[in-house]
Parts: sequence; structure tokens; C-alpha cells
Amino acid sequence: MSIGQDPAFLFYAQDFLTGCDCMTDEEVGQYIRILCLQHQKGHLCERDFNRKCSFDAVREKFVQDENGNYYNVRLQKEIDKRGKDSDASRENGKLGGRPAKPKDNLNETYRFSKTKPKDNLTEIENENENEIRIENKKNIAKKSDVPKLNQNFAPDVSEIAQELRISIGEWLEHRHEIKKPIKTQKQFSKFYAELLRLANSDFAVAKSIIDQSIANNWEGIFALKLANKPPPQQQKQSIEEKNAETFKRILEKHKNPKEKQNETREIYPIN
Repeated sequence: MSIGQDPAFLFYAQDFLTGCDCMTDEEVGQYIRILCLQHQKGHLCERDFNRKCSFDAVREKFVQDENGNYYNVRLQKEIDKRGKDSDASRENGKLGGRPAKPKDNLNETYRFSKTKPKDNLTEIENENENEIRIENKKNIAKKSDVPKLNQNFAPDVSEIAQELRISIGEWLEHRHEIKKPIKTQKQFSKFYAELLRLANSDFAVAKSIIDQSIANNWEGIFALKLANKPPPQQQKQSIEEKNAETFKRILEKHKNPKEKQNETREIYPIN
């Protein structure tokens, strides 16, 4: 690690478990390794990324930047956030420290920072340790507001078709991000049964239904809006056929009387 390189990043265990719920242990191990490489080396070039990534489930967690390099969006946000906090602390240090705070908040704010920091920790690690302690204190204070059951609920996906596990994992992560997580196995089972019903057990349609809800930031799942609408080419052909039939009827209606008389003679010949 080079001098000045941030040695760590915040790891949110609950978010990580939710996003990796449908991944195998081997896929999770490969995923966390590539995240660590991104943190230490920055965005990975295509060659390095392909050498480290061998699973489609892991590849879907990364996107490419304007230079074609791969990175994880969530990790990049956390890296940028820590960098800004570190820069702000450094600038405050140059100005003589943090601005003075009201006396009534001093005890609560600095209660956990009175212990002497370890000499072998960097400035960033000391700052992060204090932030985590204060955050834990806030969580304890709000304990009564948090439901006591199913805080770390992970649904049983043994019955889920292999083709749908990645999409369903993305759906669970989406529900967690919009603050509407699935909390019970019964709720999860009802969701899966409804998904199969709407898709008529077609896995490709089921994936499209999930993608539709995520794209529109919906809490529920609904039938595809264009599921029953014929393709544009089929619509064009139907219109053309209809117009041809209408034109034919108009011609028959305005046919030359002599031509009609000749047709009549051919059908009923006069002796």
C-alpha cells in the first residue's frame, strides 16, 4: 500500500448480504476480492477484470466507465465519501481544528473520543473508529423504533429456479433500498407465486417483470404493459391487409355496369 492510500472502506453487512443472497459462496468470495482490488488499485482494466472474474453473477455487479474500465458503483460512492470526509478533516486541521460546537452537545459528541488513539493507527482510521462508535450509540437509542424480529431475514431460495435467482436477488436488494424489505418467508413465497402467475411460468417474462418494477421504482410486481400488444411489424401487416380489403369492396361497389352485365351473361348464358 502506498503512502497516503486509504487502508479501509465502510462495509455495510446487511446491504451486502441482501445483494448477495442468491450467490454461491464461491461467487461471493470472488466478488469481495474484486471489490478489494478496486479499492486499492482503482477501476480495473478489462484484461485484469476478466482474469479475476469468471462468474456472470459477479460480472453483473460491475459497470464500465468512459474508458472501458470496470468498477462497482456502490463501492465508488463509499470511497468518494471517505475521501471528502478526510479532506474536510485535513482542512479543519490546517485552520486549527474543528469549529467550536454548542456546550450542550459537547458531552454527547466527544464522549467516545476521550480515549487516547493508538499510535499505529492512521488519522483516517481514528476518525472512522469514532464515527462508528457514535453511530452505534444512535442505533442503541433508536432500538425501540426497530422491529425486534426478522432484522436479518434471508429467504429460503432452494425452491427458486436457477434461471431466476440473480433477478430475484436484484429484486430483494431493490426492496431493501426503497425501505420496503421482504421480512418473512410467507411474504417471499407469495411474491414468487405471483411472479410465476404473471409470467405464466415463463422465466424470460418473469425477468422482464422484475426489471420493469425496478426501473419504475415500484414496490410490487405487475404484468408487462406490452405483453398482449402485437409487434409493430404484425400491426403494420394487419393494417395493410385491412386497407386492401376495404379498397377491394369499394371497387366492387363502383364497378362498370357493362362489366357487371357481362359477368351476369357468363354466369347465366342466354340461348
